[in-house]
Amino acid sequence: DTQFRDLSIGNGKGAAVMTVDGSAGNVGIGTVAPSTKLEVFGPMRITGTTAAGYQFTKAANDTSLQLSYYTDATTKYKDLVNFNYDGNVGIGTAGPSSKLTIDGVVPIVEIRSGGYLMLRPTVNDFDWRLHAVNYDFGIYSGDDLANPKMLFKQGSGNVGIGTASPIN
Repeated sequence: DTQFRDLSIGNGKGAAVMTVDGSAGNVGIGTVAPSTKLEVFGPMRITGTTAAGYQFTKAANDTSLQLSYYTDATTKYKDLVNFNYDGNVGIGTAGPSSKLTIDGVVPIVEIRSGGYLMLRPTVNDFDWRLHAVNYDFGIYSGDDLANPKMLFKQGSGNVGIGTASPIN
């Protein structure tokens, strides 16, 4: 008969800070009932020889997980990557509006649904879009996705400049 024992490490004030569930083999930090092999309740930080390091933090409203860099034990320097509950990922932004949003000083790049890559020289500047649809590949500017600046027709091999229907 095998007996499983749970192990709980407390903080000296009656509260458990780490729990090992002997029957399931799960470990919990900050929780007394871990439901997976490792469950951490609260932020998780990875450091080296100094207090500076990387921290994973779940948003209070459960909508995102952020990876941030801290210069010491309490000072957040920058949010690096944001993973939203809807599957959007942001690098350099806490609010990604598409599957992948890369934001910075210059350039700004987004991969958007509908099959296009958007490039912006600055935050509020005119944008360029590379768009693949119906086996064709187009280069567009601004919000005008009806009139390509250049279009490559995959089926015919024709290339058009300033037209959506190249004949040569």
